[in-house]
Amino acid sequence: MCNRENNGEMKRTGKRLIISISCLVLLSGIVAVFTYMLGKGIERRKDMADAERETYAASGQEDRQELNIEDNRTYLRQVISIEEILAEGMNYLTDEEMDWEDEYVRQAVCDEIQSSYDSTLSRRETMEITALRIPKAEQVKTLHDLSKLPQLTSLTLAGTEGEEIHFDLEPEMVPMLEELIFENIPLGEADFLEELPDVKALGMIDCGLNNISFLDKYPRLTEVTFYGNELRDISPLADCKELEVVSLAYNRLTDISVLSQLANLKEVGLQGNRISDIEGLGNLGRLEAVNLNSNQITDLSPLEGLKGLTALGAADNQIEDISPLEGMTKMYNLSLDANLISDISVLSDMKEMQYLGLSRNQIEDYTPIMEMKKLYSLSVEDNPGQNIGKLVFTPWLLMGNTLEIEEEELAQMQAYLELYYPEKGMQAEDFAKGDLNGDGIEDLAVTALLDEEEDSEFGAVRKRCVYPFIGRGGGIFTPLTPVETLHPDSGGVYGDPYAGIIITGDMLVIQVYGGSNWRWGSTNMYQYEGGNMVAKWETDIGHFVFTTGMDYTVRNLENGQWKHYVAVGDAEREKELLLIAEDNGEADPRKEELDVLLRQLEEEIQKPLPEVRAGVMAPELDGWFDYHIYDYDVTREPCWVLEKAAEEFLTNARPLPAVYYTSQEIRTSYEKLMGVAPPEQFYIGLMEGEPVLLYYNSCVQEKAGFIHELILCRPDEEGEYWVEDHSIYYDESTGRF
Repeated sequence: MCNRENNGEMKRTGKRLIISISCLVLLSGIVAVFTYMLGKGIERRKDMADAERETYAASGQEDRQELNIEDNRTYLRQVISIEEILAEGMNYLTDEEMDWEDEYVRQAVCDEIQSSYDSTLSRRETMEITALRIPKAEQVKTLHDLSKLPQLTSLTLAGTEGEEIHFDLEPEMVPMLEELIFENIPLGEADFLEELPDVKALGMIDCGLNNISFLDKYPRLTEVTFYGNELRDISPLADCKELEVVSLAYNRLTDISVLSQLANLKEVGLQGNRISDIEGLGNLGRLEAVNLNSNQITDLSPLEGLKGLTALGAADNQIEDISPLEGMTKMYNLSLDANLISDISVLSDMKEMQYLGLSRNQIEDYTPIMEMKKLYSLSVEDNPGQNIGKLVFTPWLLMGNTLEIEEEELAQMQAYLELYYPEKGMQAEDFAKGDLNGDGIEDLAVTALLDEEEDSEFGAVRKRCVYPFIGRGGGIFTPLTPVETLHPDSGGVYGDPYAGIIITGDMLVIQVYGGSNWRWGSTNMYQYEGGNMVAKWETDIGHFVFTTGMDYTVRNLENGQWKHYVAVGDAEREKELLLIAEDNGEADPRKEELDVLLRQLEEEIQKPLPEVRAGVMAPELDGWFDYHIYDYDVTREPCWVLEKAAEEFLTNARPLPAVYYTSQEIRTSYEKLMGVAPPEQFYIGLMEGEPVLLYYNSCVQEKAGFIHELILCRPDEEGEYWVEDHSIYYDESTGRF
């Protein structure tokens, strides 16, 4: 079951609150699938649990309270699936409406199962809820209704008005609870927490917390999040020896020495505090992720022995020397933005690096990171050096000068524009320096807004161009043909899309970003050739906001060849670029075979058929995807499903080669994306005497099994394109279409 946005907050602490070094946001869900033996096992458990069953099934609240916590837990572990409880004749799971004591708790349950408030809520529906978020918790009068959710393991109580609240939360109501989260709720003494010693993950986010002495009642905690509070003293953490994840971000901490006593720590979030001494982390050999962003740190040497670190945030400090990071070869996520770093040679051995932040430092030489082949996200803006070479092909790249440019330098660029283009009114905005033609003399590129307006879909707008100049020495330049780029009004809701220019080697690079829910970006590369700047390469990215996937395309503008990738993986951890389509300039022999077979079919049915384009033979992939990971095996392979559908729904059906999968690399990519090996063919045939095309689209895991989706297409009215007509589904649990 998919849970709502914040139900899994604590589970994601280590990824979102602790190592949130990259800028992408991951919304995740919690899937709970309960299975257990039936048959004789049920009969045996019936005998074992008679007393508990009678008490638990009773309708009276007093009887339910008489069942102690351990009995309740034992019973739920013995009889855990809906099917088993129904088989035993339990009256706990029926379809009748239940009586609810609190309307806000009921509304939260409706939201969780995606039902309207006016709908009837049955016991059957509430049985499987494992995580619940209750907004406007200050309006809740009682939490007794939580006893209707016997499998609840995660509870979030979120306030909106900042009022102090005392909850009547008792162990008998939530016998399975392991995760408890409070958001924006002043908790007073939080004395009721002492009654919930079995909680393993505790979160208090923006709760005005200034005292955590109650932690001595929670020795079994493995995860705590005290994000955005008023903490100065965290010494009570010493009572929680089993802690593995700690987030103390945005408090008032200066002393973290107590952390040295927590030998099991794996992830620590300390960003947004007042910490200068990190000695407390030095002997924590199990640490994998640490966030120290926005503190007062100058010395990283206490981290020197932590060779197991995979993610480190140390941005916005006063760090000059990063040599203590030497030997951390497992590092894949490193943020060092906004420091005083000039030497990055220690990074050369970090071959696993995927996310690297180096912006706003003093870096001139990027040679140590040129061979990071897995690099996915790189920020180098606002450094004195911008010669990044082939790093310009990094999918998520931030470059150029984003901070305010010195007025004196910009005035000099304005003077060049007025000297060489006196007839044009324009305003210098940005510039880059380098050697475009390789003669050792400094060249320029100046971005400027023109005073003249032009009509566009946005109305009258000011044009923007980049003006390249080849240096001749002695302050003399030769202007080249300007390169037009996007105007300020073309970026959508994100405003002006201009993101900067650099000169790297002999290449002028212009970057833009924009969009709304669909974010897009483009990096365009030009080289000096024949007295002008010639477009050579272009990379495009696109992704939906609040998703983890991304489209990435590299185009060679000289020969028209291109490669289209998708990025998959979770928001901060391992990313993989998967090639899903390409034009490498080579003819695919299967395309010729496909064309021959289509012509043969045309002759048989005496009707022209549209050309088959790649898009009707593969799933649509638009920046929202991720790996498909299934809990159990697919019973029927897609090729079998497709063949059976063709037999059942088409006449004169014949398989044709899916030329979309032009290489083994592409076929492997689709298998990773879909979770199953996609068929390398599709079918064309007749339905009611008219030509149709049938291809395999996707596989979705449901509770009872897998649902396969196939797409049926027909020619459009002009006979030029195949267009989607409807879907056909095959349900593995029933064996029927």
